[in-house]
Amino acid sequence: MDNGFAGWFRFGRLVDNKPQALSSWRITTQSPETAAAIARLFGGVPNQWQTNSADHFEVLTRPQTVRIVIDDLDCITSDMKKWSRKGVIHHCDGHQFLSPHQRKGAPCGCPESLSDRKMRARNYLGPQPNSEISFRISNEPDLGSFRMRSISWKFSECVNSIRSLMSSTRGGAVCDLSLSVVEFGSRAGRKSTYRQPLLLLEGDAAA
Repeated sequence: MDNGFAGWFRFGRLVDNKPQALSSWRITTQSPETAAAIARLFGGVPNQWQTNSADHFEVLTRPQTVRIVIDDLDCITSDMKKWSRKGVIHHCDGHQFLSPHQRKGAPCGCPESLSDRKMRARNYLGPQPNSEISFRISNEPDLGSFRMRSISWKFSECVNSIRSLMSSTRGGAVCDLSLSVVEFGSRAGRKSTYRQPLLLLEGDAAA
């Protein structure tokens, strides 16, 4: 197997041009061999899906949690972005601008409070998290590296916690990449659920 980039972990898909959340991991790849290996590991059947990207094979797997290995800090990206139709108009780490070059290092103006940051993002006044990890599957590391991306605030917290640990230990981390059920009630009294990704150290219980 190619031990380079192997594919993406996703937790949603489009059905009739509408986003649909999934209860288990959907893994996409450009390699039919990788798709077959994923199906053997996690169940599911490799299929082709319509996409303009190269990863046109998908497997709807069974597990909600997959044990992964993050090799080093270069495998983690965690920043904040605000988009417009023209592209990224705010890019920071929560404290300083990361781009464009002429603003890099200057205070970004984001509030210190997480609740205030969320409020600004909900009102389209501030950026939201942009987290991406690159990892290998723990029990099949030679399959190659996979990526997973999320704009979830909770996932951003998880990623920054793992990043902080790896900074202090100067090593890799074995983690559980999970899809967690979140329940919430509306003002009308209706209960709804959605799935959010979590990244926890091996053996840690989900919050």
